[in-house]
Amino acid sequence: MDHTSSIDVLFTGRPRTLIAGLGNIRLGDDGVGVHAVRYFQNCTPRTCLAAEIGTDLLCAVPLFQSYDRIVVFDAFQAGGKPGSVYTFRAEDILEKCARDSPRDTELARALGNLSAEMVIVAAEPDKMEWRIELSPAVEAAVPVMVREAHRIIAEWQTADARWERIGLLPPANSKRAKIRIAG
Repeated sequence: MDHTSSIDVLFTGRPRTLIAGLGNIRLGDDGVGVHAVRYFQNCTPRTCLAAEIGTDLLCAVPLFQSYDRIVVFDAFQAGGKPGSVYTFRAEDILEKCARDSPRDTELARALGNLSAEMVIVAAEPDKMEWRIELSPAVEAAVPVMVREAHRIIAEWQTADARWERIGLLPPANSKRAKIRIAG
């Protein structure tokens, strides 16, 4: 007697990716994340949403919750040469934020509760002062940041293709899949 049955399950498709630009564009290099997301929007055909978040990160948490993977563009002071580009996983920096800055504890807690895989691509700022333009070194870092985001997305897509080949991810054009349940 066959105790297997199949059910029709609605998939949202492949993992959804968000590109988010953070920072205050009125504070010079602090706004590099917004400049990078604008560059990303203008230079590439995209398969993911690219959003300018700016400084309102806590209000963006519900948006972040609807994505499986997030690449965040931002400024990050690590003491390197201005315009240096850093890539790190969110959980690595969230621990440090919560420890070092009580003001950031709520933010770190909110982002730490996300189930999304999050990678931060950041540039070392030079001048964080009242102005809209980026410093020359940080402006030169923007295309590097975008290339790094493309590399990360390509890496995720390669992993998706592997999962699809072994049947653990629905095909890219699939919205529904049959799942066989043994019972």
